[in-house]
Amino acid sequence: MLRSGDVEVRVPTEGLWGARYLQAGRELTTSGAKSVGSMTRGDGTEFIHEQLTMDPSERVYGLGERFGPFTKNGQVVDIWNEDGGTASEQAYKSVPFYVTSKGYGVFVDHPELVSYEVGSEVNTRVQFSVGGSRLRYHLIGGPTPKDALARYTALTGRPPGSPPGRTGCGCRPPSPPTTTRRPSPASSTGWPSGTSLSRCSTSTVSGCANTSGATSSGTHARSPTHRGCSHG
Repeated sequence: MLRSGDVEVRVPTEGLWGARYLQAGRELTTSGAKSVGSMTRGDGTEFIHEQLTMDPSERVYGLGERFGPFTKNGQVVDIWNEDGGTASEQAYKSVPFYVTSKGYGVFVDHPELVSYEVGSEVNTRVQFSVGGSRLRYHLIGGPTPKDALARYTALTGRPPGSPPGRTGCGCRPPSPPTTTRRPSPASSTGWPSGTSLSRCSTSTVSGCANTSGATSSGTHARSPTHRGCSHG
């Protein structure tokens, strides 16, 4: 018996091959006598596969970006990133990880092609196969699908969070209310003497950068700064 936290695998020391995966005493899935097998094609290419059991009512989700049904039961899925468009099964973000409604996940740790048969041949089996003679996978306990997903990302790594101020609504806030001023005879621009026209640049995050010109009276003034606004 091997144990990691409250998840354990039990393998008999005599008789036929078998493995039972349990979490806190609850059986998650099993690998039976003929579940593990190796194959060699006529050209000498080797493959190895594993079959894990699932309940008839159990649902399988995941495997990255797919363009078919959200539930993967009954599907044959190849994990291989390629530009094929939405009219094919090829995708950009294939992930060799699935989670089930029973509350556990399986991650196949293989950098190349991984082929899945999710209840397509036998509705109580999930088979995955890879090229070569070695297969490595991780069974991740829950007890809920959310918990299994959290443990999977803790194992494989999580992206860093966005810096403060880089998220949120990028919409422009409403412009501040304006008032109408009567032109002054003393100003050639039509505005009262001592007032300048300002333009606001929204290229900064924290607020506006105002650029003011000289007034008709020779003094330099800046208009109030409004966050994220453009006024003149």
